[in-house]
This record gives sequence, structure tokens and C-alpha cells, in this order.
Amino acid sequence: MAYEPKPGTGSAWPGERENSADWSGSILLPDGTPCFLDIWEKTSGNGNRFLSVRVKPKRQVVEQAQRQPSQREQRHAALSADPDDNLPF
Repeated sequence: MAYEPKPGTGSAWPGERENSADWSGSILLPDGTPCFLDIWEKTSGNGNRFLSVRVKPKRQVVEQAQRQPSQREQRHAALSADPDDNLPF
């Protein structure tokens, strides 16, 4: 059984790449929106340590795949179709 996060919860793991966040993971917002989570460990000018956090919504691959082509894309497809395809012989 796969882990199913509850709304308002998330997980983060130590970053593995040099130029990435110190910690990264995912979070499910209270409204159910899945997001990426990036966390950096920082030190303020007076020496206090703090965490800087960035939350970015995940792109919904399913929604992008199901989107309808634009009128421009439809025209391009119609113009680039082989005209011989509609010949009856």
C-alpha cells in the first residue's frame, strides 16, 4: 500500500545535489493541492539560524494530456494533413 498524505501534511528529505535545496519533498495543502516543497537552512546576519521554505504547485500531467488543442493547433494539423488521404481511390 502506497503512502497517502493527508491534507496539510508533507515530507522532506535531505537534498542530494550541490545546487539544490538542503531539503526537498512534497506537501498536500489543506485544500488538497499537491505541491513541491524546498527548504534551505540559513543563518541571519546576527547569527540566528532559520529555515527558508518555498512551495510550488505540481503541474498536473493528466490535465495537460487531456487539454483540448487550441484553434491554431487544429488549423496546423488540418493544413499539414496529407491531402491524398481523402481520395476515394
